[in-house]
Amino acid sequence: MGLGGDYYPIPWQALTYVASREAFATDITEDKLKAAPTYEKADLHDREEARRIHQHFGVPFSWRENCQIPCG
Repeated sequence: MGLGGDYYPIPWQALTYVASREAFATDITEDKLKAAPTYEKADLHDREEARRIHQHFGVPFSWRENCQIPCG
């Protein structure tokens, strides 16, 4: 997700697909998003970093050993 010139890793669990709009929606506030790590700062292959991102957005974290990224 992008805001201004920054991009943020948003866990899939924080998004809801709205078929009538053919888009994803979220209840993440702008302030919450601005306080989140950006792609530039986040190491998405680091399990603890991924856990912190999930905690920041208040969604469950799961990691499967056979995945290269957090899997739900």
